[in-house]
Amino acid sequence: MSLEQVRSCTIAMLQEGLKRGELDGAKANDIYNFHICFPNDDQTVEILTGDDAQSFYDRYVKPNNKNKDLDNIKEIRGTCACAGNATGKVKIINRISDLEKMNYGDILVSLATTPSIVSAMKKAAAIITDEGGLTCHASIVSRELNIPCVIGTKFATEVLKDGDIVEVDAQRGLVKIIN
Repeated sequence: MSLEQVRSCTIAMLQEGLKRGELDGAKANDIYNFHICFPNDDQTVEILTGDDAQSFYDRYVKPNNKNKDLDNIKEIRGTCACAGNATGKVKIINRISDLEKMNYGDILVSLATTPSIVSAMKKAAAIITDEGGLTCHASIVSRELNIPCVIGTKFATEVLKDGDIVEVDAQRGLVKIIN
């Protein structure tokens, strides 16, 4: 298995793989490509991948923004994860298949970052996420790379489109749509 596959494994997957003498590479790939995690009442975490993750997102995440007038929003607010300013072209990056559209100096916009999109994060002039707190993946990586980052915007991926020009003032947690 590659390092990326191993990093995508849960502790339970690693423990089971060590017992059996083999890790589940297909499941690790599914998690690496696109996943959604949420806690269960019994203190466990459920991970959805593939079509299940996309269905969950389409059913429960996207509808939360349908009542907002997203077309007329010119500013988006979130929380500062790493201070700084940047202006650039938006690229929505949520999956490995999105990586090819990311260029150096673009503004990476994502639901929430994962290890699978770190290569795109390294090219970003700034990072914006819908979800996350001060200890989320985007926060930690942006601070390590010293890239301005605004997290917890709730709907940046719904408002912003590939090619939009934005100005990011991460110190204030503010994203302005320029064009």
